[in-house]
Amino acid sequence: MNELTKMGRSIVLLLLLLGLLLPTIPAINVRAQEKRVFYSIAHYEWRAPPLGHFNYFVTGSIWPVLHFVFEPLAHYLVDNDTFVPWLAERWNYDLTAGKLTIYLRRNVKWQDGKPFTSEDVLAYRYLNYPFPRYVKSVSAPDEYTVVYDLDLNYIDPMTLISLLAHYVHPAHVYKDFYDRIKAEALKPEPNITKIQAIQQELQAFRPEWPIGTGPWKLKDITDEGILLVKWDEWWKGADTIPWDELYLYRGGPERREMLQVKFLAGEIYHIWTTDDFTPEFYRLVKEHPEKYTLVFRPSGHMGLYINCEWYPFSLKEVRQALYYAFDEKTFGEVSIYAQSVGLPLPSELKGWSFIPETIAKYYGIEDFMRKLNKYEYNPAKAEEILRGLGFTKGADGIWVTPNGTRLDFDYPYFSALPLEDLDFVVTEWFGSIGIKLHPVPYSYMDFFYLLNRDDGYPLYHCFWTYYGHHLWQLLQVEFGPGYEWGYFGGFRPGTRYPQIVEVPDWVEPGLGTVNITTVALEYFREAYMKGDFAAQKKWLKVIAWYANEYVPFIPMCINLRPLVFNNDCVDLLASGEPNRDPIWLSMPIGDCFFFALPLHLGLIRPKAAPVAPPIYVTAYAKTNIPAFTGVDGKTYGPYKEGDAMLIPKEDAERLVAEGKATYSPPVPAEIPEIARAVSDLLGRVSRLETSVSTIGADVSALSKKVDDLSGQIASIAGTAAATTTTVVGIGAVIIILSVISLIMSLRKK
Repeated sequence: MNELTKMGRSIVLLLLLLGLLLPTIPAINVRAQEKRVFYSIAHYEWRAPPLGHFNYFVTGSIWPVLHFVFEPLAHYLVDNDTFVPWLAERWNYDLTAGKLTIYLRRNVKWQDGKPFTSEDVLAYRYLNYPFPRYVKSVSAPDEYTVVYDLDLNYIDPMTLISLLAHYVHPAHVYKDFYDRIKAEALKPEPNITKIQAIQQELQAFRPEWPIGTGPWKLKDITDEGILLVKWDEWWKGADTIPWDELYLYRGGPERREMLQVKFLAGEIYHIWTTDDFTPEFYRLVKEHPEKYTLVFRPSGHMGLYINCEWYPFSLKEVRQALYYAFDEKTFGEVSIYAQSVGLPLPSELKGWSFIPETIAKYYGIEDFMRKLNKYEYNPAKAEEILRGLGFTKGADGIWVTPNGTRLDFDYPYFSALPLEDLDFVVTEWFGSIGIKLHPVPYSYMDFFYLLNRDDGYPLYHCFWTYYGHHLWQLLQVEFGPGYEWGYFGGFRPGTRYPQIVEVPDWVEPGLGTVNITTVALEYFREAYMKGDFAAQKKWLKVIAWYANEYVPFIPMCINLRPLVFNNDCVDLLASGEPNRDPIWLSMPIGDCFFFALPLHLGLIRPKAAPVAPPIYVTAYAKTNIPAFTGVDGKTYGPYKEGDAMLIPKEDAERLVAEGKATYSPPVPAEIPEIARAVSDLLGRVSRLETSVSTIGADVSALSKKVDDLSGQIASIAGTAAATTTTVVGIGAVIIILSVISLIMSLRKK
């Protein structure tokens, strides 16, 4: 029994030694790396197949997929008027010769393995035949060059954008349609009817699955959401994007509460569409900037277009009176907190009319804009102006003009947008100053038909002005009798604006009388095409003054295009407000997916893990080491040969690599003797050349040596983190043999 007690004591000491040494063995992480999934929202105006489809030359396509699977030749950044080359590596835009030569990126392939070539760019143009009026012809001299022959009479500031910032689709998927349309279009006298018949066949074509050049491949799609996986063979390098999958939840007002709960819980990383906002959600985001990042992209003004040919709104002073009577602060509060469709218009921007702050900053005319009439809210001033014109109020409080016309009108608005409460505010606002208005709802197409061509109403409540896309687009929208940029149609109230105006010298000395439409659509275009920035700035000042002085449009609030990120889930390498990075507004992504380009540039990343504190390890000086500054900023040393050093892990690794230190502690003299005894013991057991009692005696002798070593354990414990694996193995073998000895002894008894 005494022998067993001794043996048990030895086992305990050896277990203790093993316990001290085991922490030096690094753990192996066998858990597979978790997928990094970026969760966002994809609005709601799409349907999964078979209702939705992947033919992007036809209406009804599943457009959220377009922005991630397909790519443009270049992205255009509206805020600073620059391009980000993409599938096009470079280009030469010769305005003298009227040619655009595009040099495509090589070694790009479609997701089915076929090469991307100039034929794919041509296919886009021919499938959309006829060409825009500024394109005479398009050709491909080789597989990686595309040449446009342009008509100098029609090119404008948007031409280059429209030819570069469009998504490219694989020619081989649409080969049958493309080949037939191209063959007919290249004839001396193309049969347009025949081409239209082929395009009608194209309407019924349904590609089985989207095949793009982009970084994402569609994996699954339901009416609940879209799952895309990163494509490892993307030409830009899959490692550019630090995400493995992208999941786009279906948005929409009926899913708003559920999506907001997921966002606040960290299950959705990003919300971008106003349909998924509520007043409470917006307040929460604004109140916690440390937790949520708001990147606000204005995309236009909500406001009132005024029919300047309708009496008495044909009088400039009446329009100015309306401007003074408008309370932008109250309306702004209603617009965001009641309907979530806009942000309050800053008072200092009220008088800027349809000229956006971003454009004023780009051209450096902010100081000039601040000299314009601010039209600060002043209903008394409005009444003063109307009385000065000879207007009087009837018994019901409604203004009456000198010729007996009552200011009592119908006015249309776009009924599909959530403007009912806002229009109530508008009627209340006008009513408070003696103008009676009756809102009349219209469908989208009917509303813009009225705004474009009809003169049946004095006022139009318009939801947006499109100013966020490009200044030339804004000028076309406001002044153009025709709108032929190529992306989408617009409204043109400018045909009813006062045309001939006298420009005061403080705006532009010596300019005199001008036609404002000519200034906007000809003079500015000419300056832009010549690259004459000073002339562009000059004409923009004239246009800004005109909009302020003649009041053809009253801005009511800024249209809301927000991006909100959960800071617990993502890190943004592109700045948000107030120092907005131009990367947040690019074409062709526009106001659909602001975050796609930053995502594909690697500027939206998974939340980085907190910085771990320094790890300290024990190393032993193999030579004299002078004092040094560690990676933690502290001073260590000097050390003598054999000294134990508790220092940062990085410093220890450096010293070991330099041969000045080792992780192995001084080895007690007893350990080699124990090792020899264990080796002898193992030999005896393997050859079965000894008896149980002999083994017991040997273990007892070994136990004594362990007893002698026990006094050194305390000192070894302080540096055990660096003890070698060999010593650990010796301890483990001793334990195993001791247990065997104990079992055999018990069996013998």
